[in-house]
Amino acid sequence: MNTAGFPKSAVLKDLLLYGDMKKLLISGLLIAMACGEPVVEQPEDLVPKETMVNLLYDLSIIHAAKGLNPQILKEGDKNTMEFLFDKYGLDSARYMRSDLYYASIPDEYEAIYAEVVERLEETKNIIEEERKRVNDSVKEAVRRRKSTPLADSITRTSGDELP
Repeated sequence: MNTAGFPKSAVLKDLLLYGDMKKLLISGLLIAMACGEPVVEQPEDLVPKETMVNLLYDLSIIHAAKGLNPQILKEGDKNTMEFLFDKYGLDSARYMRSDLYYASIPDEYEAIYAEVVERLEETKNIIEEERKRVNDSVKEAVRRRKSTPLADSITRTSGDELP
């Protein structure tokens, strides 16, 4: 037994565990520091962050539309990415260089996707509110129609008289 009252093997085990934790902590710190700096050089023609957000948002909406009604997008001649590249004045090479650069900075890449998700949530909430408003209006119209007697709903003009 050692002076603390623990068997010697337990103290060694704790020291080894502490050593592993120390290595893990140091490794984690190095990885965290590396995540803040780009691994890939910034391209000269980098697509601005806001444009990337807009493009990825539009891409998400298009993919959702394809999931709901695949025929709707088959009517045009362009594929999805060609359409988006034309809309944002990009080509595939510039997009890929920019995407690779942003992906090399995980915090920045995560921020881009977080903004896309936030916009999608906002859009979803707006659509749900509008759908609820329309449904409530329809329910109210049905309720009024059921509660209004038919004779009261006939509008008479000044010259019309009932027999």
